[in-house]
Amino acid sequence: MADDAARAGAAGESGSGDAQRAHVGGGDPRTERWYLATMADKAAVEAIPAAERWEPQSPHAMLMETAARFPDRPAVSFQLKGGAKDSAETWDFRTLAAEVNRAANLFRRHGIGDDDAIAYLLPNCNETVLALLGGLTAGRVCPVNPLLEAPQIAAILRENGAKAVVTLKALPKIDIAQKVHAALADVPEVTVVFEVDLKRYLSPPLSWLVPLLRPKVEI
Repeated sequence: MADDAARAGAAGESGSGDAQRAHVGGGDPRTERWYLATMADKAAVEAIPAAERWEPQSPHAMLMETAARFPDRPAVSFQLKGGAKDSAETWDFRTLAAEVNRAANLFRRHGIGDDDAIAYLLPNCNETVLALLGGLTAGRVCPVNPLLEAPQIAAILRENGAKAVVTLKALPKIDIAQKVHAALADVPEVTVVFEVDLKRYLSPPLSWLVPLLRPKVEI
């Protein structure tokens, strides 16, 4: 960190428009680390053609590369309840990469191919990241706003040719599962539904109450 700060300071002092680089191999801009301290540094990096700064890759390839370089760094975190004492679930890049691969394999086992669309209606939990990145790995993804009503959800699913849907398992006071259930009655093209149960983010006694209060919805 001290070395990084020193290099960044040097970049700020230079003001030359030639951003400072830490050489990490090969003299290739894609394998060097840039330290940006001034707007001139930013302009110098942006002047390099994108193809020389990085190789075009799929989101999955970029995730695997990041997980290989920084496996223990935090990647995503989700906290269902926002209290000061409520815990959050945080995944590092190693865990995220493994879970994305599992999600993609799950989609493929259920017949999702490269040209098939996977829609998801979820809050911003860790499983949403898996639906997005795992879906992009197995096929195509179609994010749908879970605040929409059933007719609008059905129209989006039909328009995008969704073959699979990832959504919430029914929970008290949350009507996403009910709306998806109603929407799917008008979208027979959807052949498989995956449910995410947010109960696992809860601690007792709330986690004990959910099964007793859960609405009866069969998707």
